[in-house]
Amino acid sequence: SWEEDDGNLVVTVPGVTLIRTPQSIAVGKAGVDRVVTKFSSAQPGTALVEVRFTDEPLPVYYRVQKGPPGELRIEVPNQINRIEADVEGEELVLRLAGTAPLDYQAFTLLNPRRLVFDFSGLVLHPFLLGWEKSIGLEGFTEARIGQFQADVARLVVETKCRVSYAAAREDGGRCLTLRLEAAGAAGSLVVIDPGHGGSDPGAVGPTGLREKDVNLAISQIVAEILRGQGYQVVLTRDGDYTVDLLPRAQLANGMGAAVFVSIHCNASINRSMGGTATYTYAPIGTTLGQQRDERLYLAELLQEEMVIALGLRDAGIFEENFSVLRNTQMPAALCEVAFISNYNEEQLLASDDFRRRAAEAIARAIARFLAG
Repeated sequence: SWEEDDGNLVVTVPGVTLIRTPQSIAVGKAGVDRVVTKFSSAQPGTALVEVRFTDEPLPVYYRVQKGPPGELRIEVPNQINRIEADVEGEELVLRLAGTAPLDYQAFTLLNPRRLVFDFSGLVLHPFLLGWEKSIGLEGFTEARIGQFQADVARLVVETKCRVSYAAAREDGGRCLTLRLEAAGAAGSLVVIDPGHGGSDPGAVGPTGLREKDVNLAISQIVAEILRGQGYQVVLTRDGDYTVDLLPRAQLANGMGAAVFVSIHCNASINRSMGGTATYTYAPIGTTLGQQRDERLYLAELLQEEMVIALGLRDAGIFEENFSVLRNTQMPAALCEVAFISNYNEEQLLASDDFRRRAAEAIARAIARFLAG
C-alpha cells in the first residue's frame, strides 16, 4: 500500500526483512531528492520505502502502478511545474520551471499566426493542464500550454504579427525565461550565413575565384543594408575562418532569430550550367513541416527578388536536407546566387556591382518576409 505523508510518498511493504536499515539513496533527478528504506516502528515485520521529493512550485507529480504480484511501479516523469505570463513594457515575459532542463524547439505557424515551443521529454503537471492567459499587449492575443503528445508539452503564443524572442536559463536549465516582442524593424533579428570559410573554400571558379570570398562579401552587404533599415543582423562568420555547419544553426536558434538565410554560389561539372536557385527544407509530417508554408514563402521571395535583380536563368526552388536548414528552428533558406563554375557567371560574381545587386535583392526579400 502507499500514502502521501507531508508531501512525500510512503510505500508500506509487509512481511519484508531489511538487512540494512535505515538506508538512504540519493537520486537528485526529476524532482526526487532521495529514497529512504527503514523498519516500521508501528508495524513490526514491515518495511517502509519513502520517496522524498524536492521543494517545487507544485507538489511533484508521480504515478503508482501495480505490476505482477510483489511489484509496485512508481513513475516520476520529468515535468513542467510552473508557468507565469507577464507584460513588462513592450515585452511579453513567460517564466517556466521544471524538474529537468527545459530544452525546446521553437517554430512559427500560420493561419492563425502562432509561435510554438515544444518541450520534448517533459510532462505538464496536471495542475497546469488547461492553463491559458489573455495577453493585453499589442501584437499578442493569448498564451496557453498543454500536453501535445505523451512526452511533449507544448506552449503556444497566439500573435497578430511576427514576433521575436530571447531566452535565458537558470538553475541548470530548469528555469527558463522567454521574452517576446512584436517584431517591427527594431525587433527582428536576422542571421545571415556566409557559406564555407577558412579551411573550406567552397567551389572554385575557372579563374580561381573562391566561393567563400564571394559569400562573405555579399553577406556583409546584406547585413549593412538591413542594419540601415533598423534590423538586428548577426553573421555566422564575419571573416575568413572555419565555422562548422551545426554551430551556424545553433547560433540562430540560441539567439531566437526571426529568419536565417545562408548565402552560397552554385557549381557544376557542366561549365555551361548557370542560373539562380533557392533551397528550403520542411518535410511534411515532421516538426519542420509545420513551418512549411513560411519556409516556402521565404524561398519564393528570395528567388523572385534575385531573378529580377540579376537577370540570370531561374533555376528554381528546391528542397534539400542541408544541415543549416535541417537544424534551424526558424524560417530558413539557402540561396545559390549564381554558378561560380560558369565562366561568365564567375566574372559577374567577381563584380562589386553584381554583388551589391544580389545583396539588395536578398535584403528586399527578407524585409518583405518580415513585414508579411
